[in-house]
Amino acid sequence: MSAVANKVRRGPAQLHRRRHGPVVSPLVRLARSHGAAAAGGGAVAIALAGSLFFSLDYQAARWRVVLYLVLTLAPFAVVAPLIGPAIDRLRGGARWIMVGSCLTRAVIALLMVGHIDTLLLFPEAFVMLVMAKGYTVARSAYLPTVVPADETLVAANSKLAVLAPVAAAAGGFSALVAMKLGGAAWAVGVAALWLAAASVLAVSVPPSSARVLGPPTELEKGALSGAGLRVAASAMGLLRVAIGFLTLLVAFELRARRAAPFEFALVLGPIGVGAIAGAAVAPQVRAKLSESRMLGGALLVTAGAALLGALLGGLVGAGLIGAAVAMVSASARLGFDALVQRDTPHADQGRAFATYEARFQSLWVVGALAGALLPFPLRLGFILVALAALAASILFVLGRRAIATGSAPPTLSSAVIRAMSEPVPGDGSDRTLAREARPRSDHDGDPR
Repeated sequence: MSAVANKVRRGPAQLHRRRHGPVVSPLVRLARSHGAAAAGGGAVAIALAGSLFFSLDYQAARWRVVLYLVLTLAPFAVVAPLIGPAIDRLRGGARWIMVGSCLTRAVIALLMVGHIDTLLLFPEAFVMLVMAKGYTVARSAYLPTVVPADETLVAANSKLAVLAPVAAAAGGFSALVAMKLGGAAWAVGVAALWLAAASVLAVSVPPSSARVLGPPTELEKGALSGAGLRVAASAMGLLRVAIGFLTLLVAFELRARRAAPFEFALVLGPIGVGAIAGAAVAPQVRAKLSESRMLGGALLVTAGAALLGALLGGLVGAGLIGAAVAMVSASARLGFDALVQRDTPHADQGRAFATYEARFQSLWVVGALAGALLPFPLRLGFILVALAALAASILFVLGRRAIATGSAPPTLSSAVIRAMSEPVPGDGSDRTLAREARPRSDHDGDPR
């Protein structure tokens, strides 16, 4: 994104801070609302887990979870064509969509209190998902308006990403206590309170700039589908598939074993810690690597951790691979978000994030469905993840090398044929560094 565009998009929030003094910055206001929304999401997750997963027998839980996974795709039929463009078309669109999504989720949570054991839970969960995804897109589109420079995007994303799981844990704990006292309905009631607080806090977030937009131009479409972003999105997509697959594979393995609570904690604890650690160290990683190299490194770490997890096996291996993948994917996602926030100068942020959120959620569901429906042994599942990550790493290197030489990135089929016919090429670091060192142009699709 150009320096002029950055000043235009960041203007109102920065002026708000100067006009009202340094008491509460726009980023802090955004963080408060984001924390309350994350706490509400954590409470909803605990309530739904109790009704969809743990309260049912093994096979019934499997099919109801599959139905829920399919439902998670439907919200993007609304988010991508409607909510994304609305964020950019409406004055203060990102702010009002954050407010509206949190308020709507609070109302839906109140309705779910009486429907927790009925089929009405599913359409209500659908609306909840639509609003949650809409909030995510709006928050990501709003964030660039409260940072002083492109170089701080990863750091700002990191602060919110670290806050989210901590707040979600707090919300989940409060819902768990409520569930012990009054069942899943009480847990959903607690979620409603958190989400209502998030909507009130979102009102205090200053509005960002907005402009009237028509349909996306050819230049805007090109910015969203540039070669560099395509390669980066492919790496992020594989990580999302791996996370979905591992989450359901390990969860149903534990359910099949009738695992004790401490065994769930042994696996899920490291995953949560890994996600927080990955978000926390992302700014330090970004100081040494470009955003695209963060994504490439995440693929290699995933492949290595999956192989080690397969060697160890059991719950220890599951905890190790879960923690490693959660850590690198959290860090890589912040790098990818920064790429989109920085490298779509002619495309509006709402459309961009709605597009990529839809793609990544679809890939997560594909992985999760495989983990839920295909009864792989844990070791075999880990080996499959390692092979997929290794193949994606090779494709990533080939794509980066092609961009550095001015060629189109290879497709999966062409990369496989090439890998079988000649040795795997080096990373082309000299050419890549040379390209990254020269001035950028509007037609340069390489996101560093």
